[in-house]
Amino acid sequence: MAESNTVCRNRWSEQEETVIANEIIKNHDAPFGPMTGCGALKIGEVRRRAWEAVANLLNCQFSTYRRTGPEVKKKYYNMKDKTGTKNDEMRRPSTGGGPE
Repeated sequence: MAESNTVCRNRWSEQEETVIANEIIKNHDAPFGPMTGCGALKIGEVRRRAWEAVANLLNCQFSTYRRTGPEVKKKYYNMKDKTGTKNDEMRRPSTGGGPE
């Protein structure tokens, strides 16, 4: 059997998801704000640091698994996508699928 390079990650708890959502609401301008300023720091670096700050907050509050900035960013976008899908399903329910 060939070995797989994928790493099994721990599941996210509801408390971790809540912390991510609350931190993004509080500090929305850092990861998503407009590109303004004198240019001392690249906007990508500012946004990367913002995601790392949320990851550090998670790691301080929950010691079950160490999360990184890119993992937190991916989880946020997955949560956002899942919420949008649920809202669409509520607004436009399925019609039944046709004759059987």
